[in-house]
Amino acid sequence: MLMARPVALAAAAVAVAMGTVAACSPSDTTEVVVPSEQTPAPIPEPTAAPIVGTPVAPEKDPAPQDTLQESGLEWIEVDLSGVFDLDVDESLELESVGDGRVLAVVASPDVVNSVLVTDNGVDWSALPIPTGFNPSDIDISGDRWVIQGWDTREDAPHTRILFSDDQGSNWTELVVDLDPFDGTAWIANAIVMGRLIVMVVQSDTWQPDTAQALDDDMAYEPSVASVHLFLSDGGPAELAAEFPGWASGGYGASDGFHLLISDSGNDYLLDSPDGSQWSRTTVDVHITDSARHELWTADPTDGEFKVERFEGVFGTDPVLTLPDGIGWMPDLAVGPAGVAAVGGPVSPYDEPEEDFILPDISFEKDGYELRYNQPEGGITLWDLEEDSAVHVFDAETLRQEEPPEVVREVEGDDGSVLVIFLDPETGAELVAFLSEELEEALMEATTKQEETAVYHRYQPEEFLIGWSREGIDWEWQTLQEAFGLPESTPDDNSFTEVQVAVGRHFVIAKVQTFVFPEADLYKDAEIGVGDGQSLTSSGPLTAPALTTPPSRWFIARVG
Repeated sequence: MLMARPVALAAAAVAVAMGTVAACSPSDTTEVVVPSEQTPAPIPEPTAAPIVGTPVAPEKDPAPQDTLQESGLEWIEVDLSGVFDLDVDESLELESVGDGRVLAVVASPDVVNSVLVTDNGVDWSALPIPTGFNPSDIDISGDRWVIQGWDTREDAPHTRILFSDDQGSNWTELVVDLDPFDGTAWIANAIVMGRLIVMVVQSDTWQPDTAQALDDDMAYEPSVASVHLFLSDGGPAELAAEFPGWASGGYGASDGFHLLISDSGNDYLLDSPDGSQWSRTTVDVHITDSARHELWTADPTDGEFKVERFEGVFGTDPVLTLPDGIGWMPDLAVGPAGVAAVGGPVSPYDEPEEDFILPDISFEKDGYELRYNQPEGGITLWDLEEDSAVHVFDAETLRQEEPPEVVREVEGDDGSVLVIFLDPETGAELVAFLSEELEEALMEATTKQEETAVYHRYQPEEFLIGWSREGIDWEWQTLQEAFGLPESTPDDNSFTEVQVAVGRHFVIAKVQTFVFPEADLYKDAEIGVGDGQSLTSSGPLTAPALTTPPSRWFIARVG
């Protein structure tokens, strides 16, 4: 109804839809060797840009740990424009391998993802990946490399798992027959430990009844979700264990395999020393996608010190300690050179929810104007000829379950709803608005209002760059101290994103500032209403245009 809808619309404006991708069963072939047509090509060494701050000591004579300045790492800006010449619609994600190398995954909507690797932050080379294969997850931390993704040359691509024992010169596909599973099944993950690989298959018995769905929107049947673990040493994958629930993430280390699953509102950590026998332990915490509770493990592997993070897992293993004053970490990276993080004092998820505020938007029709947020939190129907208010509904009235006596809602044969305002004295109809048109414009205006508020609430000086040798004692810098960014002002309308990754003797940071010009807050628009009538709305219907300057790159040496 008219009075109750504004609150519901606020929730709808910020809802995020999530989908799942179901995979079809691949062919019966159990092993396919795919030679790489892409060979590692070294990229010319970039030239150094002007230094921000004090130069670091030469790498051959690194400064000892206890001489690190209290202000944090010393960053040098480097020019990587010749390495990463990104188009406006491309994105780049940094990933710490854990053994001293750093990956950069460049994603484009229409092109296969490209992956570059470096061991010093300056010299980058392409990771050899089969032609047409689009990698989504990459593990090159051991002698056996594993990548997960799909072949873009297929008409109906599905998730594939490839491994290589010769650093990408040749790739072998691991295949699991998904046909025997009831309902829908797909490959969810692949975990490698040494030469052993665990493939995680997720299944769900629920399938929509398409014919019935046409009659009653959707036919829901009870479903049963299961996690199926297949083990391979490079040959055919064999089923090793099954558990009820949904798989989240996992990793392999010298002590075995670890996988997080959830079932019936509980979280469990699955452990196996060899991938064949599994145990399940209840984890008494919730899953989060924030970096503030990410688990990481320090593990000496093959004589090298390896640090690996595992998102969303909480257990008895070492957990990153947050320093005082840091309430959340939008980015976190770990490696032999320590732990690097982007932190802030308060997580936006922890901020108290603000009361819903009606947008300042109006609708004109047949000599009347419906004005939202006049009075504050209320709605007013204004007679344009008389230049006076006919009806004034305050915020308390809008919270009532039923509309006032002077408002009627009439549903038509086609399912549309007319919101009709009546004369307060005679009860005659004054003006009618189509509910769907009101809701659509109100939702759009509410969304733009919230987006604009988010831009203005962002305080770039509150974000800090942190580094810690072991994740316990930290050194922190503001973005201005670390990268020489200009001091922010109350009128700033920009957002600075920082990604960090950690190598063996260095930390690398990608810094990009997005500028949001002021929105065209008020714009009249003609909206068609039934019977050929028109309605003019005025409100914040234009989103700010996004300006994306090139990224800046910084490297700090760690002794």
